Amino acid sequence: MSRPLILTIAGFDPSSGAGLSADLKTIEQLGGYGLAICSALTLQTENEFASIQWRASIHLKEELTFLLSRYPVNVLKTGILPSTGLLKELLITAHALQPHLKVVVDPVMRSTTGQSFSDHDYLDAELLRHVTVLTPNLSEWSAIENGSVVNKTETFVNTALYLKSVDNEIPGVDELYIGGECKRLTSAVASVFEKHGSGCVLASAIATELAKGATLEKACTTAKCYTETFLNSHPSKLGYHAA
Repeated sequence: MSRPLILTIAGFDPSSGAGLSADLKTIEQLGGYGLAICSALTLQTENEFASIQWRASIHLKEELTFLLSRYPVNVLKTGILPSTGLLKELLITAHALQPHLKVVVDPVMRSTTGQSFSDHDYLDAELLRHVTVLTPNLSEWSAIENGSVVNKTETFVNTALYLKSVDNEIPGVDELYIGGECKRLTSAVASVFEKHGSGCVLASAIATELAKGATLEKACTTAKCYTETFLNSHPSKLGYHAA
């Protein structure tokens, strides 16, 4: 296969705005081929979250092992999971099978409608050792810090941190902590519409660009541009995908 392979582990959203559907749409549009493992079945729309049914961890591990034993996956992207403990187990399994696999972790701890999903222990040293880049928004990062003050340039040296919407005064400014440095990524548009699943789109876009061979900084820049195009594709909370 000429397209790079990206494997996403995420939840199924029947509105197709977030989760597996959003990941696969993004991967396809950016020139990758998406493989998928469903971590949970959700009942939601872009405005309402009704319920979630987690799939058993044994099935996730079985499917991950099955796929990575058969496909040369370039990048693994993760979304909603019930715990960082399970995330760590999955990443250890993945790297045992493919040691050079890059990993994009979107720490989805709650839905845009307020439903909580996971714990906050994303700064676990063993977990971070398996992560290429972590992509929280400000509220998720606040939960990850959990009241402590984390020196991001010291903590995120080997693992990178992509922190979304960091400036309340200037919309669209993100920060990329990589190699002990902070790089500010500014927006190419004056304003955007709010969208359901925008975090999924950004993380899967970064994963796809990494799979195509881009540097992390270039992958994040391209992914930000793609996500802003997605945000402005329609005024509603459901957007359209176009490369």
